[in-house]
Amino acid sequence: MIKPDRVIALRSDRTVYQRGNLCDKVFARAYACVDVLQEARNLAAAWEASASAPGFIEVTRVDDRWALVTEYVRGETLAQRMASGQCDTDGCLRTLVEAQLRVQSAGAERFAPLRDVLREEIAGTPLAESVRRALLERLEGQEDGSALCHGDLGPDNLILPAEGAPVAVDWDRACRGSADADAAATWLSLALEQGRETAERYLELYTAGAGSLRDDVLRWLPLMAAARLRGSVRREKEMYMRIIGQTVKDGISL
Repeated sequence: MIKPDRVIALRSDRTVYQRGNLCDKVFARAYACVDVLQEARNLAAAWEASASAPGFIEVTRVDDRWALVTEYVRGETLAQRMASGQCDTDGCLRTLVEAQLRVQSAGAERFAPLRDVLREEIAGTPLAESVRRALLERLEGQEDGSALCHGDLGPDNLILPAEGAPVAVDWDRACRGSADADAAATWLSLALEQGRETAERYLELYTAGAGSLRDDVLRWLPLMAAARLRGSVRREKEMYMRIIGQTVKDGISL
């Protein structure tokens, strides 16, 4: 039985606790063991690659639920700082872009190829077969990459400690692939959490910092949106479907 100091975050499928110098992410009972172990593997690989990740401790069982235990990072999230008005939007987004570029430059040899992960995710969506086929064709036409892609580096997943570089958490979507795909994933997170205007400003700052082209990032949007369909809530699903629908004209059915 965990006796935490406090709850850090509460989600539909997980609760995150602080316990002294440790952080316990306790998953819902329905959460598969293999998924927890995959996230733990990604976290350990990121930590060993010096990718600004919290230190991995263990995977354990807590009251018939799986839990991922890491070092506790003392600080506030970038989302909290944005909400408090401690920094202007551009300043916060620059912090996000700088942290993302550091992550992307870390070694990614131990991570699964993004193309393989997306192929499996898209094939398993409830989309019409014609739509899945069109998305998979688009995926095959995209360039490979060797960057470390966090896969969900939005303001909620970036902790700003009192000292030192920002720390990225929630590594369950991490892969090896195109940095532009990683930027598309962050665009989706920002559009949902902060609004499309903020997502567009992030894209301007990211492409300037990374030397990427806006269109190269946007080409990944429907693929990253399709990969997030399973397990998404209604508001998220509606946005993902709009993005896919703008790209694929064959018709979409759920």
